[in-house]
Amino acid sequence: MDNIVVSGLSKSDWLAARHPHIGGSEIGAVLGLNKYKTARQLYEDKIGPVPGDIPPTPKMLAGTRQEPLIAQAYTDLTGNTVSSDGLLRIHPDYPFCSVSLDRVIADKGDGRGPGVLECKNTTSMFASTWEQDVPLPYYCQTQWGIFVSGFKWGAICVQIDGWDIRTLPVERDDDFIAMMLEAAKEFWHCVETRTPPEAVADDVEKMTVEAGKQVQADENISALLSSMATTKAQIKALEVTEEQLTDSLKLKIGNAEAVVDGDKVLVTYKLVSVKESYRPASSYRKLDIKKAKRG
Repeated sequence: MDNIVVSGLSKSDWLAARHPHIGGSEIGAVLGLNKYKTARQLYEDKIGPVPGDIPPTPKMLAGTRQEPLIAQAYTDLTGNTVSSDGLLRIHPDYPFCSVSLDRVIADKGDGRGPGVLECKNTTSMFASTWEQDVPLPYYCQTQWGIFVSGFKWGAICVQIDGWDIRTLPVERDDDFIAMMLEAAKEFWHCVETRTPPEAVADDVEKMTVEAGKQVQADENISALLSSMATTKAQIKALEVTEEQLTDSLKLKIGNAEAVVDGDKVLVTYKLVSVKESYRPASSYRKLDIKKAKRG
């Protein structure tokens, strides 16, 4: 698959060129996974004028400075060579889909071809979101890069607190890509027909408040308020019960590391050490109740 490629653009020209497309950093908003922007807000951006160059925040500047270092760390850890792309790639069959890749992983001669590399910079405040798997918004972004570029694989390299480097492989998932593409088609139809996507709660939170305006409670609002009050009471009662059950379980485990049933581990209660960062090194016991596997 050959992309339509745009290269050698200034920052302002690049912003103009990517405006009539859904990019890798935007597909999360289309899918309702971007905590900073909703699909409706992205729609308003797309039907509006081409945005000007926004002054970068300190966080954005830090990410830009760190990206080459993170890419080099990925090479050091994996042995895979990477290169800057510098292109705006547009899908030949879906011209509203584009991507600007952080880096391209060189073809290793193993039949898989080149790969997509996403470089991320974060802090220990969000480290737990990277412990088990790729966070879904970044998984979407990487799969979008794989889809638009036509590559078969990719990876994410994340730097935490400036020194903790983690690499996570991402294999092409055609079913997931098909789901994203359908959502993207629906969104772009909204853009072309000037039909705003359905509003969500985050859209309402960003509305300009009309001073003095009131909404009269009707049957639906009264029912919602009643259900919310009942639900909150139930949640509180369940939280108390959960805490009591957890304490009882800890007392039963005592100084053991695990609860087993034959050769099956049901619960672990191990000592976890936290490395020194902006806080002193420490340790604590972490209770982990294993989820039963389906089927």
